[in-house]
Formats: sequence, C-alpha cells, structure tokens
Amino acid sequence: SFMKYVEIHKPDYCIVSELSRIGRSNLTLLIIEQLTKMKICFVSLKENLKTLNDDKTINPSTQLLIDILNGINKFELETIKYRVKSGLHKTISSGTWSGGNAPYGYDIIGKKSSARLTTNDESIVVQDIFQWYSEGWGTHKIASNLNGSGILTKTGVQWKDTSINKILNNSIYCGKRKWLKEFIDMPELQIISEGLFLTVKERLKKNLNASDLNKHNVYQYILQGKITCACKKHFVGQGRHNIYMCASKKYKGGCNTKSIKIDFLENEIK
Repeated sequence: SFMKYVEIHKPDYCIVSELSRIGRSNLTLLIIEQLTKMKICFVSLKENLKTLNDDKTINPSTQLLIDILNGINKFELETIKYRVKSGLHKTISSGTWSGGNAPYGYDIIGKKSSARLTTNDESIVVQDIFQWYSEGWGTHKIASNLNGSGILTKTGVQWKDTSINKILNNSIYCGKRKWLKEFIDMPELQIISEGLFLTVKERLKKNLNASDLNKHNVYQYILQGKITCACKKHFVGQGRHNIYMCASKKYKGGCNTKSIKIDFLENEIK
C-alpha cells in the first residue's frame, strides 16, 4: 500500500497532482497527519499546498487551508451521493426497472431507461404460493408440491425453501416496491392483495415456516422409518441439511451409505 511504501523508503516529499487524489474526507487528513509526524512534506500541485517548510517545521496556514479544502471535498462527495440517490428514486418512482433480472411472476419489457416490469403467467403460481403459506403450508411443502407438479423456477431449476422464502418476503407482489427504507406504490405490478401479504408477513415473523419447524424436530417426514438401509438401519430426516440419512450415521462408526436430498426422494416416490 501507499503508506507501507512510504514507511519503507521514507522520502522527503510526497507529491500529488491534486488533494482529492490521495483520498476524501477524514482519510486525507489522517494520511497527511501521518506524513507530517514522519517529517515528510506533502505537496499538492493543483492547490499549491506544501505542509512543511524547508526546515521541516509545520506550515500552519497551509494546514488550515488543507482542512478547508478537505471539508469541501467531503461536501462535494455527499452532494454527489444525494444526487445519485435522488436520481434513482425518480427513476424507480417512474416505474423504470433497473434491479437486474425480473422477479418470478414478471417479465421485463423495453431496454435501459424504458425498461418496465409486466406480469406473466407465473403470477398464478405466485398467488398459489402466498395462499398455501397463509393456510399453514411450510416452505418445504410448497417447494415439494411445485417440484412434484413439474413447475420450475424462473431459471429452470427445482424449487428450494430459500427460493419460496424469497418470494414470500418480496413486497413487490402486493404492488409496493422496496427502495432503501421506503416503499413505492406500483399498483400495476400487484399480483396479490396487501392483506394477504401482511398475513404471510405476520406468519413469517412468528417463525411458523417449515425451516423453523425442522429445528424443533416436529417436521413430519413422509418417509421417516419407511426406508431401510443396507445395514438394516432406517433412514431418518435431517431438516437442517434437507436430507434423509441412515440412522447409523448419527453415531461414530456408521455405515458408508450416502444421504439423499429430501425433495428429490419424496418427489421421486410421488
């Protein structure tokens, strides 16, 4: 790094084209203070600054000017950040989509500044997911049901608990796009009612999804005790890892039979 290089070579001067090149805000002052303590003169050509006199004493007027200019640089950076955020807010509020790939249930129409989201046939599946969860289904059961019905995710792979959970937590499905800490109303994107979304959100807060049920060992594995390993032990469910495994593996010296994914095995049986 720069400071490591300086500590090793100990030059008499550190010269930059302009103050902002060395850093912004407090970082600049910190570096200059370190250089000053090492009796290394910091020079900025654009601002005509020189922190030390020829006898290595501190130039107080230059130091004051550096503090002022550094404050200006910090102010400019904050202004840029504000303008960027303001521009993004305006873009999002106008309905332009700049959030990468479209969420499940939507397609992107148009390009760049004219890109918009529009609902597609997947919205029916989204409605089912929210309805099932509100009725007490867990994310694991929902994923298994979709996989068993041959319905794939947007990327063409099978559903997992995490992909279901991602949908359930996305407010865009009730017509409210989240941006930073606020929600922007977009009724044209609404797939489910706000009431249903809040019901699901409340249930998620209470940790009544399948993953939490697994943690408390109350998940009903449909094949628990019905599969026998070659070593004569039964297979047992491990919800945390989403697998069925031979019961002998729970103890030292268990058999070498491989575990198998719960989703895969249950769907194959169905």
